[in-house]
Amino acid sequence: MIGRERWILELLVAHALQVGASQQEIALELYRNTVADRRWRPDSAAYRRRVQRLISEARRSMANPLRRWFRPRDGGMRSDRR
Repeated sequence: MIGRERWILELLVAHALQVGASQQEIALELYRNTVADRRWRPDSAAYRRRVQRLISEARRSMANPLRRWFRPRDGGMRSDRR
């Protein structure tokens, strides 16, 4: 099970990908004060790699959202819903 914060980041990145955002645009939105605007590649390598991993995970999750994002926590469906 992925952590709540990571899950939210994946959903945000998935949405950004669907509207055509670049890796740099995603990084600037998620990590505003720590990502370089102009020298993106050399000055923000760690954040660039972090965003690349999020993009990879978001794409994998978009391919099968029921399995990754909407899986019940206890492994089964609850029937006590009224």
